[in-house]
Amino acid sequence: MKSLGVDCQGHLEGCHVLAISDSSEINRQAHQGRLQPEGVGVVGNNQDVGFFIHPTLVVESETGLPLGLSTVQVWHRPAERPSKAERHYKRQPIEEKESYKWIKSAQGSEAVFEAGGVTQVTYIGDSESDIHEPWFQMPQTHRPLLVRACRDRLLSDCEASLFAHLALNPCWEHTRLTCWLTHGSTEKPGRRR
Repeated sequence: MKSLGVDCQGHLEGCHVLAISDSSEINRQAHQGRLQPEGVGVVGNNQDVGFFIHPTLVVESETGLPLGLSTVQVWHRPAERPSKAERHYKRQPIEEKESYKWIKSAQGSEAVFEAGGVTQVTYIGDSESDIHEPWFQMPQTHRPLLVRACRDRLLSDCEASLFAHLALNPCWEHTRLTCWLTHGSTEKPGRRR
């Protein structure tokens, strides 16, 4: 997987890139009888066989051209493991949680970005990345960050919470999107604010 990052860095010189991270669950339950036990465990339902993958896709910010993968993490959960309550999950250090994948992706990506000579990086994560620790442990704190917020937090520069502050401000843009479903290609209108 390291070769993916090496290949990616060859396309980065002078670019402003978007580093887009997300996780996928690879469910291999239908192939359970043919799989070797190494490298697989249970997936999200804690029953089916499979593994998780967390890549960071790097795209050129102006054109959206994919430039490669800066990091890829693959892991699985053991079939027998303590529950969150038994692990005292809220008191666990971030390094012992699956959420640490966001920090590891940023740290691994920074080496690729520095070697590749990027001019700017904007990190992008979904609502699962809306956790406190990663953004204070980022390798370069001056990197812009775009996260779909799922937690209402107090803002440092005012007394309002994030959601209350946003509700008081006007929407800058409305965009109508047309999406197609994969089965049957039925048009599904959507709206982004």
